[in-house]
Amino acid sequence: MPFLVFFHGGYWQSGSKDTSAFMVNPLTAQGVAVVIVAYDIAPKGTLDQMVDQVTQSIVFVQKQYPGNQGIYLCGHSAGAHLAAMMLLADWTKHGDAQRNSPLWHLETARTQPGYPACSILVTVGQHDSPEFHRQSREFYQTLCHGGWKASFEELHDMDHFEILWNLTQEDYVLTQV
Repeated sequence: MPFLVFFHGGYWQSGSKDTSAFMVNPLTAQGVAVVIVAYDIAPKGTLDQMVDQVTQSIVFVQKQYPGNQGIYLCGHSAGAHLAAMMLLADWTKHGDAQRNSPLWHLETARTQPGYPACSILVTVGQHDSPEFHRQSREFYQTLCHGGWKASFEELHDMDHFEILWNLTQEDYVLTQV
Protein backbone atom coordinates (compact mmCIF):
# COMPACT_ATOMS: atom_id res chain seq x y z
CA MET A 1 0.00 0.00 0.00
CA PRO A 2 1.10 3.60 -0.39
CA PHE A 3 2.14 5.59 2.68
CA LEU A 4 1.43 9.23 3.36
CA VAL A 5 3.94 10.59 5.88
CA PHE A 6 2.60 13.81 7.41
CA PHE A 7 4.67 16.44 9.24
CA HIS A 8 2.62 18.85 11.34
CA GLY A 9 3.13 22.59 11.38
CA GLY A 10 3.22 25.03 14.24
CA TYR A 11 6.10 27.40 13.53
CA TRP A 12 8.51 24.69 14.77
CA GLN A 13 7.25 25.58 18.29
CA SER A 14 3.79 24.04 18.63
CA GLY A 15 1.57 21.35 17.20
CA SER A 16 1.88 17.61 17.60
CA LYS A 17 1.19 14.32 15.90
CA ASP A 18 -1.73 13.83 18.28
CA THR A 19 -3.57 16.91 17.00
CA SER A 20 -2.79 16.18 13.35
CA ALA A 21 -4.54 12.88 12.79
CA PHE A 22 -7.90 14.41 11.86
CA MET A 23 -7.35 13.90 8.11
CA VAL A 24 -6.64 10.18 8.30
CA ASN A 25 -10.09 8.72 7.52
CA PRO A 26 -10.50 9.87 3.88
CA LEU A 27 -7.03 8.56 3.07
CA THR A 28 -7.27 5.21 4.84
CA ALA A 29 -10.66 4.69 3.20
CA GLN A 30 -8.80 4.80 -0.13
CA GLY A 31 -6.19 2.25 1.01
CA VAL A 32 -3.47 4.71 1.97
CA ALA A 33 -1.53 4.07 5.17
CA VAL A 34 -0.98 7.31 7.08
CA VAL A 35 1.96 8.03 9.35
CA ILE A 36 1.78 11.18 11.46
CA VAL A 37 5.30 12.05 12.56
CA ALA A 38 6.29 13.42 15.95
CA TYR A 39 9.38 15.56 16.30
CA ASP A 40 10.83 17.63 19.12
CA ILE A 41 9.62 21.20 18.75
CA ALA A 42 11.47 24.31 19.93
CA PRO A 43 12.86 25.10 22.35
CA LYS A 44 13.62 21.44 23.13
CA GLY A 45 14.28 20.60 19.49
CA THR A 46 16.57 22.48 17.16
CA LEU A 47 16.08 22.60 13.40
CA ASP A 48 18.94 20.14 13.04
CA GLN A 49 17.23 17.71 15.41
CA MET A 50 13.85 18.15 13.71
CA VAL A 51 15.33 17.45 10.28
CA ASP A 52 17.15 14.40 11.64
CA GLN A 53 14.02 13.09 13.38
CA VAL A 54 11.80 13.36 10.31
CA THR A 55 14.56 11.79 8.22
CA GLN A 56 14.69 8.87 10.64
CA SER A 57 10.89 8.53 10.44
CA ILE A 58 11.09 8.01 6.68
CA VAL A 59 13.96 5.56 7.07
CA PHE A 60 11.86 3.65 9.62
CA VAL A 61 8.80 3.44 7.34
CA GLN A 62 10.92 2.26 4.42
CA LYS A 63 12.68 -0.38 6.53
CA GLN A 64 9.43 -1.63 8.09
CA TYR A 65 7.53 -1.70 4.78
CA PRO A 66 10.06 -2.10 1.97
CA GLY A 67 7.39 -3.30 -0.46
CA ASN A 68 5.28 -0.15 -0.13
CA GLN A 69 3.70 1.41 -3.21
CA GLY A 70 5.36 4.74 -2.58
CA ILE A 71 6.00 7.09 0.29
CA TYR A 72 4.27 10.42 -0.13
CA LEU A 73 5.43 13.32 2.00
CA CYS A 74 2.98 15.93 3.16
CA GLY A 75 3.61 18.80 5.51
CA HIS A 76 1.75 21.88 6.62
CA SER A 77 3.58 25.13 7.31
CA ALA A 78 6.73 24.24 9.29
CA GLY A 79 6.00 20.62 8.39
CA ALA A 80 6.15 21.49 4.69
CA HIS A 81 9.61 22.91 5.29
CA LEU A 82 10.65 19.63 6.93
CA ALA A 83 9.15 17.64 4.04
CA ALA A 84 11.13 19.76 1.58
CA MET A 85 14.32 19.05 3.52
CA MET A 86 13.77 15.36 2.84
CA LEU A 87 14.43 15.98 -0.87
CA LEU A 88 18.02 17.01 -0.23
CA ALA A 89 21.03 14.82 0.28
CA ASP A 90 23.88 17.08 1.46
CA TRP A 91 22.26 19.31 4.10
CA THR A 92 24.58 18.24 6.97
CA LYS A 93 27.73 19.67 5.34
CA HIS A 94 27.04 23.30 6.24
CA GLY A 95 27.76 24.99 9.55
CA ASP A 96 24.99 27.61 9.80
CA ALA A 97 21.27 28.07 9.33
CA GLN A 98 21.60 27.59 5.57
CA ARG A 99 21.94 23.85 6.10
CA ASN A 100 18.21 23.85 6.94
CA SER A 101 17.04 25.92 3.98
CA PRO A 102 15.60 23.75 1.19
CA LEU A 103 15.57 26.78 -1.12
CA TRP A 104 19.27 27.48 -0.54
CA HIS A 105 20.15 23.83 -1.16
CA LEU A 106 18.16 23.70 -4.36
CA GLU A 107 19.81 26.86 -5.63
CA THR A 108 23.32 25.62 -4.83
CA ALA A 109 22.93 21.96 -5.79
CA ARG A 110 25.50 20.83 -8.31
CA THR A 111 23.60 17.78 -9.43
CA GLN A 112 20.19 16.99 -10.81
CA PRO A 113 17.56 15.44 -8.52
CA GLY A 114 18.40 11.97 -7.29
CA TYR A 115 14.80 10.90 -7.74
CA PRO A 116 13.64 12.09 -11.17
CA ALA A 117 10.28 10.36 -10.80
CA CYS A 118 9.58 12.30 -7.60
CA SER A 119 6.73 14.75 -8.18
CA ILE A 120 6.45 17.81 -5.98
CA LEU A 121 3.27 19.84 -5.61
CA VAL A 122 3.70 23.28 -4.05
CA THR A 123 0.44 24.84 -2.89
CA VAL A 124 -0.53 28.15 -1.41
CA GLY A 125 -3.93 29.45 -0.41
CA GLN A 126 -5.47 32.30 -2.34
CA HIS A 127 -5.91 34.18 0.95
CA ASP A 128 -2.45 33.41 2.34
CA SER A 129 -0.13 36.27 3.16
CA PRO A 130 1.95 37.88 0.40
CA GLU A 131 5.06 36.40 2.04
CA PHE A 132 3.64 32.86 1.87
CA HIS A 133 2.84 33.47 -1.81
CA ARG A 134 6.36 34.77 -2.48
CA GLN A 135 8.09 31.90 -0.67
CA SER A 136 5.92 29.24 -2.30
CA ARG A 137 6.36 30.65 -5.80
CA GLU A 138 10.13 31.07 -5.30
CA PHE A 139 10.46 27.50 -4.01
CA TYR A 140 8.50 26.18 -6.99
CA GLN A 141 10.59 28.17 -9.48
CA THR A 142 13.81 26.97 -7.89
CA LEU A 143 12.62 23.36 -8.11
CA CYS A 144 11.83 23.78 -11.82
CA HIS A 145 15.13 25.51 -12.51
CA GLY A 146 16.95 22.62 -10.82
CA GLY A 147 15.27 19.99 -12.98
CA TRP A 148 12.73 18.71 -10.46
CA LYS A 149 9.30 17.58 -11.62
CA ALA A 150 7.22 20.22 -9.83
CA SER A 151 3.85 21.87 -10.12
CA PHE A 152 2.35 24.89 -8.41
CA GLU A 153 -1.23 25.46 -7.43
CA GLU A 154 -2.95 28.36 -5.74
CA LEU A 155 -5.98 26.92 -3.96
CA HIS A 156 -9.02 29.07 -4.61
CA ASP A 157 -10.76 30.65 -1.62
CA MET A 158 -8.36 29.05 0.91
CA ASP A 159 -6.01 30.34 3.55
CA HIS A 160 -3.05 28.81 5.36
CA PHE A 161 -5.18 26.82 7.82
CA GLU A 162 -8.13 25.91 5.59
CA ILE A 163 -5.73 24.06 3.29
CA LEU A 164 -4.94 21.74 6.18
CA TRP A 165 -8.42 21.37 7.66
CA ASN A 166 -9.92 20.46 4.29
CA LEU A 167 -7.84 17.28 4.24
CA THR A 168 -10.77 15.75 6.18
CA GLN A 169 -12.88 15.96 2.99
CA GLU A 170 -12.72 13.01 0.61
CA ASP A 171 -13.42 15.18 -2.44
CA TYR A 172 -10.86 17.89 -1.54
CA VAL A 173 -8.29 18.39 -4.30
CA LEU A 174 -5.29 17.64 -2.05
CA THR A 175 -6.92 14.54 -0.56
CA GLN A 176 -7.46 13.30 -4.10
CA VAL A 177 -3.84 14.01 -5.08
